[in-house]
Amino acid sequence: YTPGQKYMREKKRKVVLGSKWPTLYANYERGIPSLLGSDVDFEYLSYGVEQAFKIGTIGTTNYNVKSGFFLSAEALYEPDFKYHRRSDPIWFSNPLQSFQGLDSSLPSRKNYLEGHFIHHDNSAILNKIPFMKKTGVGMVVGGGFLLVPEFNWQHYEVFTGLERNFKFSRRKLRIGVYAVASDGNKIKPRTNFKVSFALLSLRDMTFNF
Repeated sequence: YTPGQKYMREKKRKVVLGSKWPTLYANYERGIPSLLGSDVDFEYLSYGVEQAFKIGTIGTTNYNVKSGFFLSAEALYEPDFKYHRRSDPIWFSNPLQSFQGLDSSLPSRKNYLEGHFIHHDNSAILNKIPFMKKTGVGMVVGGGFLLVPEFNWQHYEVFTGLERNFKFSRRKLRIGVYAVASDGNKIKPRTNFKVSFALLSLRDMTFNF
């Protein structure tokens, strides 16, 4: 649900114009016992808030904060746990849905809290540096946190990187390189480097992050 959502109607579609307020969302899952031979019996609720907005002429910011827990777990098996997946060693995954410096997969059954944000400067900052404007390179910064009381786990990370768009088979391909610094109560501070390749979606003309 997005308060104050604006839109306009065209002949065969409705075009969403956005809102100054964040979007609230919730998801309910039910494992139904005995249905089609099912052995599971659980209820799970997740919820959060997300938003994308522009900050003047210095770029676009996205954030996502979410949590979740099992309402009941009469028959819950390991595949149905909610995993906080460990990070890939080289690949920079979607930073609004995952972490870049998490070294363990946590099969959480209880409440947790995680948050992510990313800011693309859309070349607004780098364009002020002589000779950089012609390169078409943009800067990105972001970070995230994860709190899992069930494991007494605290994880924090920040990242920065450079991105550039290229033409690729009639579509835009964005290539990025990033440096990630992470810390927490279960790991020592560390830094690693990652890369990403993303194609522009033809459906909504945006990248996945």
